[in-house]
Amino acid sequence: MKTSIVGYPRVGSLRELKFASEKYFRKEITETELQETAKTLRFENLKAQKESGLDFIPSNDFSSQKVYKPRTFKT
Repeated sequence: MKTSIVGYPRVGSLRELKFASEKYFRKEITETELQETAKTLRFENLKAQKESGLDFIPSNDFSSQKVYKPRTFKT
């Protein structure tokens, strides 16, 4: 039997991406630091899935995870 999973949590085991995003929006870290956090999590998630013995690893977990700057709307 071949094994796979439907998805994998992207925020990190200790919610690192959530906290990094909050710091970014409070201007406590730069966009580069936020992107580096996301890059590290992508690598760690892929490594964990590969080492788990899955036959098929889900792709595009972070495909739409680009950080966008908040919009300001004029009223």
